[in-house]
Amino acid sequence: MWFQLLLQVLLRMPPNENARNDMRNECERAYRGNVVELAKIDEFFRTYSPEDCIRWYTKDSFIYRLLNKAFRTENIDIIFKFRFFIVDLHDALKKLHQPFTGILWRGQTISVAELQILKESKDKFVSVNTFFSTTKSSNDALSFSGEVTDSPRLISVVFEIDVNEHLYDTEPFADISHLSTMPKEGEVLFAMNTIFRLTDVEQCGSIWTVYLTLSNDSEQSLKSLVDHFKKEIIQEQMPPLLMLGEFLWKMGEHNRAERYYRMLLREISPSHEIVGKIYNNIGLIAMEGGKSREAMHYFNEALRLQESTETLDLAETYSNIALLYDMKEETKQAMSYNEKSLKIRLRLLPHDHVLVAVTYNNIGMVHFHQHDYEKALTYFEKSRSIDCIALGSSDHFDHATTLSNIGLVHLEQGHYELALQFLKEALAIREHSLPAQHPQFAETYNNIGSTQEQLGELNEALAMFERGLEVRLATLRPEHPEIAESYNNLANVLETLGRPDEALANYFKALKNIYGTSPKAMRSRALYFNNIGEHFSDEENFVEALKYHQKALRIRLRLFSRKKDPDLAMSYNNIGLLFYYQYEFKKALRYHFRALAIRREVHQPEHPLVALSLFNIGLVYFETNEYETSLDYLRQALDIETRTLPAGHKRIKNTTELITLITQKVAKKIKPPTKKL
Repeated sequence: MWFQLLLQVLLRMPPNENARNDMRNECERAYRGNVVELAKIDEFFRTYSPEDCIRWYTKDSFIYRLLNKAFRTENIDIIFKFRFFIVDLHDALKKLHQPFTGILWRGQTISVAELQILKESKDKFVSVNTFFSTTKSSNDALSFSGEVTDSPRLISVVFEIDVNEHLYDTEPFADISHLSTMPKEGEVLFAMNTIFRLTDVEQCGSIWTVYLTLSNDSEQSLKSLVDHFKKEIIQEQMPPLLMLGEFLWKMGEHNRAERYYRMLLREISPSHEIVGKIYNNIGLIAMEGGKSREAMHYFNEALRLQESTETLDLAETYSNIALLYDMKEETKQAMSYNEKSLKIRLRLLPHDHVLVAVTYNNIGMVHFHQHDYEKALTYFEKSRSIDCIALGSSDHFDHATTLSNIGLVHLEQGHYELALQFLKEALAIREHSLPAQHPQFAETYNNIGSTQEQLGELNEALAMFERGLEVRLATLRPEHPEIAESYNNLANVLETLGRPDEALANYFKALKNIYGTSPKAMRSRALYFNNIGEHFSDEENFVEALKYHQKALRIRLRLFSRKKDPDLAMSYNNIGLLFYYQYEFKKALRYHFRALAIRREVHQPEHPLVALSLFNIGLVYFETNEYETSLDYLRQALDIETRTLPAGHKRIKNTTELITLITQKVAKKIKPPTKKL
């Protein structure tokens, strides 16, 4: 899908001298010191005209090698530098195209892994991301397949392609044998992004045959998605470099997008009407990279140019400023800018437009961060309703964002199985619509892992957190706070799985990756202190544990001096447990009641964390031989746990066993000795 969009952007690039120079500089860089190839490069740029593009492409020369390597490795920067040649080649195939019915062949060697992917793609559509060379001669194709290869890792494959002349609206293809440097091969060249249906894969001796049928169709959901993104990205009035930046942004290639935005700034006048939009986009990239000060600078530059007129570009800048304030936990400012954005969008757009849905999503996230989950859910559901109308395709990644946000609400409310359902649906959409290393996958893996951890599915959670960390390390700068979050999540699961040394190492990696004194950084630092305290508590090093828990509590009291917050309840709960372990039961109760009071205020009555505080209070009363009081709290805990946790969950088992033990002791009127459970 993304290469289809890339081609549409490239085809709109002007064939100017800059484009020729970009290609020349890249070719000369690649062959620096190679006198023979540099001479060919010089000849090309001295003599080339668009009519020569097929002859040059079919040579075994620098163009064929560099361009196909760029396509194979999906190197967008080099593909961009070859843009004028790609456009010439695509246009030449359009001009040469003639109706054709018959069978074409292509022979090549592929890896075992690639063959397996082809086997699994039977009856599916496949799109080629390069110019696809075929021949009218099956014998020539067989010779190109390498026949029997000596390598156990490589497979000889012949593609047999059924072409019907009555198909229209396919990407162009043409018989180029009369223009090729090897006319006897009967070469037919297909443009990049040509779609085929893979009908079968079969083995005959040492050769595998893959049967393809040329198609002008594709999966309907994918076609709808491509059409939608074309409307978003491909706009006739938009400069091609801005289109390319938008394309790269949506792909998750944020650094590359910024490079092209800055390139465009150098090419246009400072008074050009799109300068404000470019500043906004650069600010968004800075914000995603965790550079909040730089982001605000560019957003303010955008506002300086945009605020005189209420436009959709101004609404977008307001929306992004709201996101930045929300990230900094300045929720009043975030809500103010969201309302400004919504007002403009409702005035200029239909009320069921996708951008209105985006604003509702953003307002929902502000309520979510304020722990007002019911209001958050209301806005997410409003966004979801618009998504279903406006996007046309349920596979759009904006729809995945809405589903993911709904899943997060259910996670915070303790509806873990429902949360997992929404989060997995979001993951399925992103797998279908985003490149494999898109940053949004890290967020999705993290959220699914957190939910699985709460459900007791620890090995599955660990795998998700590892996948999330892998994406973040590949796409974010090393000091980005989300990398710290991944290390912390890994550590939590490793601790529960009984791998304490690995857990502690990851906790300290998380702590090392937190910089600054913003509220968000301080909240994260407190969480990592808390978790290190938990580690030492599990090791029964209570002195060290209390030291880290008190560090966490001090930060949280500064952060939440005027409001109740679940993190503050966490600190009170954990310090209460420390005093319980050291038989200081009065102190333990004091902290557990503080935790319970906050949890009842910020969560729904049936939240599992409320149940956890009730259980801990019941446990302390058990130790002080106050059995009736203990049973009262434990039964309240069990009632919530059986309604919110899956059957067989460890917490349900622990509560049930303790209630049974106390009931038996009360029945036998046996006074138990004080002991630590």
